[in-house]
Amino acid sequence: MAGKEPAELRRTLTQEVPVNPTRLYRVLNTTPGEFLLDQASQVIHTPSNRANRQSLRGALVSSALPNGKITLIETLQNYPTPEVHVEGDRLVEVVQRISQVTERLPNIRR
Repeated sequence: MAGKEPAELRRTLTQEVPVNPTRLYRVLNTTPGEFLLDQASQVIHTPSNRANRQSLRGALVSSALPNGKITLIETLQNYPTPEVHVEGDRLVEVVQRISQVTERLPNIRR
């Protein structure tokens, strides 16, 4: 449905990104972090399109807490609303962009 190969979508959903949960929280509460959340919230968002930034921040940090890694599938599972909307056609692009940003921020990694 997303117009992507199933294997590519599966890799995107399960790709692990190592992060330090405390640093992730701090970075996501800065202006650049909020910009990143706003960009990602265009693809992953609440049904009402409200509190997207806060919801995504909470889901990402919750995903990182148990093992210092985040995956998209865990982030979706930890989303704080009973329903989450995902714009599948743009999902791979946004995950790649987020991964590139985290690689440039060495203080967010372990």
